[in-house]
Amino acid sequence: IINTPAGQRGATDGSFIRKSAIREKIPYITTMAAAKAAAKGILSIKRGQISDIHSLQELHAMIK
Repeated sequence: IINTPAGQRGATDGSFIRKSAIREKIPYITTMAAAKAAAKGILSIKRGQISDIHSLQELHAMIK
């Protein structure tokens, strides 16, 4: 789900959408930059260009 809420109504709707996405285990993205990055990542995985995947938390742990 790509949801870019605006205004009070958007915040209220966004909360409902986010909770539903979490409950259904559906990825939820709130910016177009993140959506583009996710799409590029998915494409790279499908093309076999990525073999080593880490969570953001794992990457931060590697820095320390």
